[in-house]
This record gives sequence, C-alpha cells and structure tokens, in this order.
Amino acid sequence: MIALRTLGALDLRNADGAELRSVLVQPKRTALLVYLAVAVPRGFHRRDSLLALFWPEQDAPHARSALRQALHGLRHTLGDDVLIARGDEEVGLDAAQCRCDVWAFERAMDAGDLERAVGLYGGPLLEGFFLRGAPGFERWVEIERDRLRRPYAGALEQLAHAAEAMGNLAGAVQWWSRLAEHSPHTSRVAVRLMRALDAAGDRARALRHADRHAARLRADLDAEPDPEVQELAAQLRSRPARREPQRSVPTASVSLPSRGTEAAHLPRPRFVTRLTALIAGLLLLGLAGWAVLQRDAMGISTSDIRPVTSEPGVEFQPALSPDGNEVAFITTRAGRRRLVVRSTVNVTGGGEFVLAGTASGSPWLPRWSPDGESVRFLVCPGTSNPWGFACDWKEIGRLGGSVRSVVVPRNAWTTAWSPDGARVAFAGHDSIFSLASAGGSAVLLAVHSDHPTGLHSLAWSPNGHLLAYVVGNVQWLGTGNISASSIWVVDAAGGEPIRVTNDDFLNVSPAWLDDRHLLFVSNRDGPRGIYVVEVTPRGAHGEPRSVLSASDVHSIAYSAAGRRLAYAKLSLQQNIWSYPLLRSSPTPITDGRRVTNGNQVVEEHDVSPDGRWIVYDSNLGGDANIHKVFLGGGAPVQLTDQPGDELGPRWSPDGTEITFYGAQREIFVVPSEGGMAVRLTVGTGSGVNPRWSPDGLRIAFNPGGLGPRELRIMARDHVGGPWRESVRLTDVRCQLQAWAPGGSGVLCGDNRATLTVISPTGRVLWRRDLVAAYRLRLEGFLSQYSRDGGTLYVMAAHEDGRRGVWGIPVGGGTPYLVVSSDDPALSFFGSLTVGPARLYATVSEYESDVWAMRLRW
Repeated sequence: MIALRTLGALDLRNADGAELRSVLVQPKRTALLVYLAVAVPRGFHRRDSLLALFWPEQDAPHARSALRQALHGLRHTLGDDVLIARGDEEVGLDAAQCRCDVWAFERAMDAGDLERAVGLYGGPLLEGFFLRGAPGFERWVEIERDRLRRPYAGALEQLAHAAEAMGNLAGAVQWWSRLAEHSPHTSRVAVRLMRALDAAGDRARALRHADRHAARLRADLDAEPDPEVQELAAQLRSRPARREPQRSVPTASVSLPSRGTEAAHLPRPRFVTRLTALIAGLLLLGLAGWAVLQRDAMGISTSDIRPVTSEPGVEFQPALSPDGNEVAFITTRAGRRRLVVRSTVNVTGGGEFVLAGTASGSPWLPRWSPDGESVRFLVCPGTSNPWGFACDWKEIGRLGGSVRSVVVPRNAWTTAWSPDGARVAFAGHDSIFSLASAGGSAVLLAVHSDHPTGLHSLAWSPNGHLLAYVVGNVQWLGTGNISASSIWVVDAAGGEPIRVTNDDFLNVSPAWLDDRHLLFVSNRDGPRGIYVVEVTPRGAHGEPRSVLSASDVHSIAYSAAGRRLAYAKLSLQQNIWSYPLLRSSPTPITDGRRVTNGNQVVEEHDVSPDGRWIVYDSNLGGDANIHKVFLGGGAPVQLTDQPGDELGPRWSPDGTEITFYGAQREIFVVPSEGGMAVRLTVGTGSGVNPRWSPDGLRIAFNPGGLGPRELRIMARDHVGGPWRESVRLTDVRCQLQAWAPGGSGVLCGDNRATLTVISPTGRVLWRRDLVAAYRLRLEGFLSQYSRDGGTLYVMAAHEDGRRGVWGIPVGGGTPYLVVSSDDPALSFFGSLTVGPARLYATVSEYESDVWAMRLRW
C-alpha cells in the first residue's frame, strides 16, 4: 500500500510511512505515477497515449523503451502489485494498493462532507512541479488543477453560507477568508468577506482586506477592483466607529441578507426610560428584520444521503412519491428500458417493483398521481425519445397491475398535474396550456414565440399558484447535453412569463422547495449542481445559490411533505468516434473507433479540409474550450481559453482559420495553428452556429438565442481581409445546418421533420419532409453533406424503431442506415462530420444512479 499526496506539496510514502525518495527525485516517473492515479476516466490507460504525453519528441521504439523502463522502475520501488496491466497495450494503478488525496477529496465531495473535502485540499494539483519536455502533460496538469479547484471553491462558499445561516460569524469569516485566499482576484468574494468581518465587529480588518484586494488586482492584473468593493469600503469608513467589537449575535439575526443591509448604530442613551423604549423598539425591529433575513438567506442542510441504486447501467429521471418514501425512475439495463419503483427509506432491503417494460414501447418521464397510489409515464414507440414520434401517457398502480390510459391532449409529452389533481398543464409548440382533469377546453397560459419546440419540464408550486418550466435544450431530458437553457415561471391562471434564470448556462429540472423557493440543476459554476433561488411574482429575488455538494447531477425531484430530495447522478463521457462510410450493411455504434478519450463532454466538431485534423469543443477543463487533435494520433492541442464556454468550431475551407461562438453568443475566428481569437460580432447574444461558405468569404449564423431564428451573414472581400457588419440573409425560421454544395444556399432544419435549402434571397431550392417521404424523424440537430455533395447524413429514427445515422441521397432515392444506434449504453448526440472516407460522430456513454437525501432549513 502506498500513499500519494498530489494536492499542494507532492509526497509519496510506503505502508510504513517512509518517504519513497527514489521515485520523487525522478520527475518523469513521478509524473507518470500521478497521471495513472489522477487522470479520468480512472482505470487503464493506453500506452500510446502515455507515449504522446511523456515522450512526444522521441520516435516510437525509443519512447516505448523509455515507458518500459519507467514502469519497471516504479514496480521495483512500489511493489509489483501497485501497477497492473490489461493486455499488452494498457496499464493502470490498482486502487486497492494505493491511497490518493485526490480520490479522498472527490469521495468527500460526493458524500457531502464539505469540511473533510476542504481539509484534504492542500493546494493546487502538483503545485510547483514542472516536467520539462512534456507540454501535453503540462496542459493536462493545468486542466486537472482547474477541475479540482472549482469544487473546492464551491465547497468553501457553501460552508460560508451555512455558517452565516446558523449565526456562526467566526466560521463565516474563516470560510470566506479561505475562499479569498483561493480566489484573490474575485471581487464578489472580497465583498462577502468584508461583510462577514463587519458583521463580526472587525471593521478595521474588513477595510484592510479591501486595500489588499485592490493592491493585488493592480499588481497582478493592472486592474481596479469592482465598484461594489469600493462602495462598501466607503460605507464602512464613513460610518461612526463602534466602541468595541460585537461579541455575540442573537440567533434571530444570523442570516445575512442577499442584498446587504447596514445595521443601525444608536448612541448611548442618557436615561433608563429611553433605554427601555429603545430596547423594546429594537427587539421589534429585530424580529421583523429577522423574518426578512430568513426569507432572503435560506440555509439548507442535508442528511441521510444514500444511493438508491448502484447497479451498472442508467437509472435516471427520478420522481418522488408525495410522501417522499418511494422514488420512480427509468432504468436502461441489458438493452431494456423499464419503469421501476424503489423505497427511499429501506434502500438495502426494499427491493424494486418493475411497473412497465418495453413491450408496448419505451417508458419515459415518470410522474406520481397526487394521491401517491399511481405512477404516470410516457410511452413512445420502439426506442424513440419523447420528442420523437407520437407518444401516449399511461398510468399504473404503485405496486403494479393493469396499465391504463391517461387522458391528455395528443402529443402533449411535457405534462404536469396540479397538486390537487384538478388540472393538468402541458406544453404545445411555443405555448403553455392548462386543462381541467375532468375535461373541457384548454386555457392558454403563456407563449414563447421565439422557442417553438423548446418548452418542457413543467412543475407546479405546492400552492398551485405558479408553474415553473424550462425553455431550451429539450434533448437534455434523455441525454447529458449541457447546452444553454433558462427557467421561467407563469401564473397558473395565465399572464406574462417571468424569467427566473439567465440562459448563459444549463438551467433545468425545476422542483419547488416551497411556495417561494425553487430548486434546479445548473452548471453555472462548472460541474452540474443543485441550486436554489427565491421566486416572487416579479421574478427571481437575489442570485441563485448552490445549496448541495452533490456533483454531476442530471435531474432532481422533491417531496415537500417528506422533505426528501432525489437526484440522478450522471457520469457522462461524450467523445468523438469514427465509422467507415463505404459498407454494404450498417455499422453498429459499438464498432466505432475512438478519436478522443476522457471524462469530458464533446458536442460539435469538424474535420480539417485536408482530412488530417479534427477540431472540437470539450469541457475537460471545466468550461468548454476549443481543441484540435491529429487524426493520426497524439495529444490534443487547446486553442482557446476564454471565460465561459466556446462551442461549435468549424474550419475555414483553406484550413487556416477556425470559427466558433463564445459564452455570450459572439462569433469569433482563431488561427487554426493557435493564437488570439478575434471577435467578429458586436453585442451580447448576437450569434451562434457559425458556418463558412465554400469560398471562405462568408460566415452564416443564427442570431443568439435558444431557438431557431432568422439567418444572418457576414462577408469579406478576400481571405485575411476585414469582415463587414452582418446583414440579414433571410427571415425564414431556420436552425442552420450547413452550406449547400457550391454555396448556392444554406441547409435549414425547420423542425424535426423537415430539411430545407434556402437561397440568399429566401427562395426554397430543395425541401424534404422526412416523415412524409421516408418515415424518419430527426434526432440530432446538425446534418452534414458528403464531400461530393451527393449525400446528406442525418441522425434520425425510423418509425419501425431503427435509429442511428442515415444517408439520404440528395438527388432522390431510398435512405439507408449507415451506423445503427443499437446499444442502450451508447447514443449519438450533437455533431456529424464527414471526412474523405470516414464519418465522425459524437457518442455519449452513460452511467447513472439515483440518490436520495433529506433537506432541512
């Protein structure tokens, strides 16, 4: 057994506690050991990938010899049982023979033990360690440092909020101080530390921190502090000095307001009668203020965290019974999708009830009846997703029995029943409706005309007065997609929709904590987590706050009566795979060749014009950045590192430039060899989905937003020349796919059934209704032409249940299945790219379990 410490100072010891100095003095062997221990996904690593990381300058024979010597040296020092092999090409670290602080840190975070997690974090990964001649390894270290820094910072902030909520001012100062040390340039953290110090009676230290923060910003970044820091410092300086620090704070005034308020400071009274009156008045004000502060800063704690499932496969889409004692969810195991109910109280011996299987179609989106006696679920034909072909709502008893039909409008796949069961709300195209469960006419509640198919995940507030729902990223429901979306609410009697979150990040799975507070899932701080926000008739009150340490959350459900929360913890690897184009029969999805590897989410990609490189977006470093990798093998090269996500890269026709769009939906161009990215659009939300014209002189794009909009185009006179301001190409609604061969027009996805080629003047040049013509419905949003322009490749599902990548002859003919999606553990998502002889697709690999916990506030 060895003990490896990598967070902060590097340390390696044997089972007796003796330092293994002979390894530590050899940087290459040390780096190799750390990589085998820390790199994700955990387990075995291919030797060729290790060669590219550690010996990039050597030829293959010499690099393999160096790797063999390094592994031999590690085995000699650590013991033969620490390093293990799988075949001749894969090597790994036996977790049973090693203790690693990164593993312990991640386990503590997953279990919600935040104090243990931050105690284990001794500093950035491999702090002060440098490996000469291995740029790929150094890039990996930077990516891993950022991946580990983010949950550490999030844990510190959650601990600080919890301390404030419990009235532990010293604890709040401690946690905010550690976060300020970790993030010295973040003005928001500086403000929270200053407020915590002031609340604890140490105004002088609060002012000193403001000065240090400003000096650090000027020295490190040549920048001035945020105006909020300066304003708070001015307020503290102008306020009369206190006679002595505050020693204790009554329990009733522990929560800090979200917007910050200054306590009144009264002069010492001269008479006892005035003192008595003032104390009485202050108590009344304190009680009133306490109620306001409690409302503005809800402190949430968790307990009884336990996995409900742990089997291999996918278990997700949890739905809690009204009392919180049972959870219904969807499983995909051994090729079968089923609806299952398990106990959240007796998770080890409660067993499970299989309520429905795939005999009549695929079950999706379970919902409990208000009385808790039945489970409702959506049934779709074959293996289709709920947004595919027509689906029907069914109902079955919580212990099984006969399956009954539930009367809801046809194709109303996103549906929610009111807490009293009297009404059902559903989304239809761009609108939200309400209908009495007993029948009658539907009532229009809200309209989002710019998002025709993007409304889903409806949730009633416990009192039945408000409806929350998600706008955008419909594909998240059945995948791990992290595209931007937003949460809205509307009065259950109808009215103007009110925005609750922005649409800069993933914001999904709304669940009401009570009538005023909404839980939801977001990746606004990096990994997917659970957040809470207060909701008023005017929208969100204050910023959403992270309230739970659970990571990689896909979806949540909450029982107000049982105060129990269930969530699906999704592990997702989404990488690029390649498939042969010229085969007489479909290639199974499992027979693809991996192009990228790792615990990352890749969405869009594009092969270089010469067919030698592929560029793609990846969140391996937290935010999504643009990378490229040589298709002949080697380490990825990172091209961008802006704040927020960079997505949707596309090569220019001459191979010298790459366009993409950033977090604020601005269009950029970066040299394909690396360098500074140049912004082409001006104004937040101005563009997504950029596509080069075949001559490289134009870029078409959709204006920013969550739904398909008009088309715009920017142009230049020659390659390398300045870009002119964009103009409208057409106002026809279009999800931009690609330029048609020869640049005659652009290919648009009007909806999930129709593809259209539109000329720059708005004339329809080509159209296919895929459902009517071929019984196909699109499942991916990005279609791609073959290099000769004769075939259009799409991700689609046939009404007979066959799914995968289809080739559609542009000149007419019968579509044919190129790659079949026939394994439930793998699915296509996102982008298609066509090279000279191979097709490249984004493939998702899923592993998910359902967890449950109790909440207290």
